[in-house]
Amino acid sequence: MNHVNRPRRGLLGLLAVLGVSFALSTNAWAAKADPLRIGYQKYGSLVLLKARGTLEKRLAPLGVEVKWTEFPAGPQLLEGLNVGSVDFGTTGETPPIFARAAGANLLYIANEPPSPAGEGIVVRKDSPIRSVKDLKGKRVVLNKGSNVHYLLVKALQKAGLKYSDITPVYLPPADARAAFERGSVDALGYLGPILCCGRKTDGGTVGGRWPRNGE
Repeated sequence: MNHVNRPRRGLLGLLAVLGVSFALSTNAWAAKADPLRIGYQKYGSLVLLKARGTLEKRLAPLGVEVKWTEFPAGPQLLEGLNVGSVDFGTTGETPPIFARAAGANLLYIANEPPSPAGEGIVVRKDSPIRSVKDLKGKRVVLNKGSNVHYLLVKALQKAGLKYSDITPVYLPPADARAAFERGSVDALGYLGPILCCGRKTDGGTVGGRWPRNGE
């Protein structure tokens, strides 16, 4: 997948080909009768597919069971895919780039339109930080290898800063949010509901957010 100017959130269908041969025809699936193990996150089309049970209904006549495993974010999902605990998953486009760079053998099979407004860099309402330039010397918590990681790198570059100008704190999403709400970090690179304007958290109301309007 090509690098882009800003992170895009897309559906990247991925199949592990690490010593396991997966037939793509429904006849092959039926013959093996192996479960289809899908990794998903709390966003995107797979959440709807799981909620509606559509895939289970379509595969039931073939004797194929569907097993769903939730992951906190793309990097963790790809770890599961790489070790063979799931067969298929959805992530943003950045985690697979990091995974491939580390030697993971993945196959892209589909994508969906981007949703850049679904991620951003946020600070607390009472924070003195008012722009990306103000992040210099600050502690920014994020999930390493995620779309937000790439977003932060590009936002800093656009603001004339180096990555070394900040102190990154790498934590998985739930721990990152908790650190942000405790006030132990200055900013949070995140995706999902916390980015909604005026979202209340245990630590206060989210204030500034960058990029704005998907830029």
